[in-house]
Amino acid sequence: MDSMTTQPAANEVLQPKRRRKRGIVFGIIALVLVIACVVVFLFPRETQSTISTYKESRVTRGDITAGISETGTVSIDYETVKYEISNSKMDDLGLSVSVQEVYVKSGQKVEAGDPLILISTTDLQEQLDNAQLSLKQAQASLTQAQLDQTLKKLDAESNYETNKILAESAEQTYENTLKSLENSITQYENEVLDLNKQIKYIKSYCYGAGGGEYSSKHENPTKYTDEQLDEMSETAIKNVLEGLNDDLDVAETALEKAQLELETKQAQAKNQLDADTFTSENAKTLYEVELSQIENSLSSAELKVESAQNDVEQFSEYLANNGVITSPISGTIMTLGYSAGDELSSNNPIAIISNPAEAYISVSIVQEDITTLELGQEASITLDAFPDDVFTGTLDSMSVQPSRSGGSTVSYTVDSRFDSPSDKFFEGMTGTVTFITNQLKDVLMVTNRAITNNNGVQTVKVKHDDGTIEEREITTGFSDGRNVEVTSGLEEGEVVLIESQVVSR
Repeated sequence: MDSMTTQPAANEVLQPKRRRKRGIVFGIIALVLVIACVVVFLFPRETQSTISTYKESRVTRGDITAGISETGTVSIDYETVKYEISNSKMDDLGLSVSVQEVYVKSGQKVEAGDPLILISTTDLQEQLDNAQLSLKQAQASLTQAQLDQTLKKLDAESNYETNKILAESAEQTYENTLKSLENSITQYENEVLDLNKQIKYIKSYCYGAGGGEYSSKHENPTKYTDEQLDEMSETAIKNVLEGLNDDLDVAETALEKAQLELETKQAQAKNQLDADTFTSENAKTLYEVELSQIENSLSSAELKVESAQNDVEQFSEYLANNGVITSPISGTIMTLGYSAGDELSSNNPIAIISNPAEAYISVSIVQEDITTLELGQEASITLDAFPDDVFTGTLDSMSVQPSRSGGSTVSYTVDSRFDSPSDKFFEGMTGTVTFITNQLKDVLMVTNRAITNNNGVQTVKVKHDDGTIEEREITTGFSDGRNVEVTSGLEEGEVVLIESQVVSR
């Protein structure tokens, strides 16, 4: 209870202290404001003024060019140096060639003929020996192919003469085949008829009443005379009839088979006739196809000899150069494919060398401007890496497929070739290409920043040798947006001033 009675007294003590702290803070803020007002009143802000500065520029004589300008990037052609023997040939020869030494590094400049790598001459000699053996085998195969060609041509000519007259013999063969089939059927039909007659005669003569009547109307078709039939026992007669019935069954079966074969063999004969007729009608074409196949076989043998000969020459060339492979052009090593100890492969280039003699810059031209350009058009090129140099070029190619489409416009890729490229160029450098549409050569010109235009009157400030400045009226002509042609009022070598405004305090 005592602690609760003393708490209000503590709060009453703290509240006056807080009020005093707040009063001090407000007092400090008020003092700062007063000081600020005094400073502003006693030290007013400095007044600003504008002054003119001048930069000198000289009147020169040169070319003023205007045209279509776009920015783009440089691309440089390159030469790929490869080991000329294919991997399949290496596998066939059962050997490999190793790299003994590498003479260059990526980024290094080389001249045509400079050594790039050294390969093992021992390996090369083994490859050469095997290549020479392969060449001899290919030459032997070619000789055999040439002999085969002579014989096959004779056969082809013989087939051609035979095929030309095949249609006539084919028709006769077809007719003979049909006649043979029909004769076979007739033969079996006659045999069946004869056997039926014999059976009927014997049955009628021996068993039926009026047998003598039948025999009187018909000649005896059997091999037995009537007297023999009279003397035969019933068992003998029965045996004769059974034999004749067996012969009849065989003949009827043969007849049915011949009738069935007639349709099949007739169709086969017709197909053969059609085939022989086609062969005869196309004898010339078939002959030419056969000759072509013969020629292809010979060509294949000739190609194998040529390939083997190339291998021998290539290995010999490598050996003649003591295993050193050199650069075919002057340029910069872009990439290297091998280190010492590696095995060569035709799939992996030895080196890729940039060719500074073939440098291009690619830009995108909008559809509104592309129709004004044409192949061979002159171009002026500046590169960001060499801002003070101007290079000339020629429009080399224009894509007919858009490089960018959609939106408000369509663009096409245009490549310009540098007329005099430099080994200082690097792939991907940026620059600006201007396709010249208008150009004045060898004219007096001045920068347009030095010209003041007042109510149509153009003037420049000319600085004399003694430092005096003269404001002079001039007449101008064609301008490229930076420089302007001076037709009167100035002379080459005079100094004009470019005025700029600078704010000072």
